[in-house]
Amino acid sequence: MDRVVPVSFENTGLVAAELVEKLKNRTFTVTSFYRNTAAGQETPKIISGLQLYDGVLPPEYDNSKGYVVDGGRTIILLTPRRKISWDLIVENVTVTFLDDGNIIIQRILPNDSTLWRILIMV
Repeated sequence: MDRVVPVSFENTGLVAAELVEKLKNRTFTVTSFYRNTAAGQETPKIISGLQLYDGVLPPEYDNSKGYVVDGGRTIILLTPRRKISWDLIVENVTVTFLDDGNIIIQRILPNDSTLWRILIMV
């Protein structure tokens, strides 16, 4: 059964840890799309062949965790320039762990736009 997790200040580290654990040693594709109530829906952006960053992390990261939580901002590094992140100070975030192993991250932004990131395991 799919598991939907509303992310809060109390559980953001646990959710990030679970994401890192599920993505560790896996290759996946990220499909991102954005919907703004005024502008309609954007064409999905697809990036394939991603893995968790396995190099030396910047100083603010704990290498044993693979993510950083700073206030309401959570960051999981995929490459030196690409990351999965959310900011609970200004966003409502929900992570859905699907039965087939895929993951959906939904971020509702301050302007009532929605950003989805779908992580598809390959």
